[in-house]
Amino acid sequence: MKQPKIRYLDDAPKDDWYVLLEPVSFRWKDIGFVQIPAGYVSDGCSVPKLMWGVFPPQGAYFVPGLVHDYLYEKKEVWVNKPISKISVYKYEVTRKEADALFLVLLNHFSPKTRRRNYIRYLAVRVLGASWWRKARYVDIGNYKG
Repeated sequence: MKQPKIRYLDDAPKDDWYVLLEPVSFRWKDIGFVQIPAGYVSDGCSVPKLMWGVFPPQGAYFVPGLVHDYLYEKKEVWVNKPISKISVYKYEVTRKEADALFLVLLNHFSPKTRRRNYIRYLAVRVLGASWWRKARYVDIGNYKG
């Protein structure tokens, strides 16, 4: 998986929102292939500005944050598993699975920062429950920028 093309959203309510300009596809364990559509809005890794020097929200951390945000907001994904009888199916995602995939992707994109990656993972495990309950999918149609 490579870094996707993104664009800054000028008129978003938060100053760190980006829109995905191309779909992001990845293989998730033996579940199959998952795709996050172009037009999805994310801030990458949700990190308070005070912590950006230690835990930057962009760069190698953007894709793991984007995938994690998407799973938290949708709580389901459409999976393509071409070798099975039903090639496309809806998969209900649990919070624990979303968090575990976040750690896998952090270690994939930033293998030299495994300790920091694990701290990020622990933060979402400890603090993510309320976000899991209230997360809503952001519709790009509401923004110009």
